[in-house]
Amino acid sequence: RDKDGMSAALVFCDLVETLRRRGATVWDRLVELWSETGIWASTQTSIRQEGPDGMAAMAAAVEGVALNPPARVEGLEVTSVTDYRVGEEERPFWLGAQDLIELLFEDGGRALVRPSGTEPKLKIYVDLTTPVGNDPLTEQAELGERARSVADALAREIGR
Repeated sequence: RDKDGMSAALVFCDLVETLRRRGATVWDRLVELWSETGIWASTQTSIRQEGPDGMAAMAAAVEGVALNPPARVEGLEVTSVTDYRVGEEERPFWLGAQDLIELLFEDGGRALVRPSGTEPKLKIYVDLTTPVGNDPLTEQAELGERARSVADALAREIGR
């Protein structure tokens, strides 16, 4: 029933066959991409905000991050903060005001904080990057664990 999923599966099968003809695998291609862009890991965590005061709590949390962002999260220095609710000159021209705060980290990673549009949750997304090394698959798994640690630390900071 999921047309997008079916289309994605078809394109993925085409990719697998193209790589097979080159004598490569999907993992080989992923490592190629990582060598061009660096290794990336992403994760998401949520803080539930139930009850009649949930919406106000989420708005207050977003406001709190915008007005008093952490200087560091799990040892990563926060180098800039973008409040997508305001500051038209700072966000992409095609993006209108959003209930979203972006924290950029010293290493090129970022964290995004926003309320869910469908659930009583404050969402925290973390994307981290590192250059590819000798063991990219292990490095990506470790980076994923680091991203989870950063997301959890930021949730604790916001949820206090």
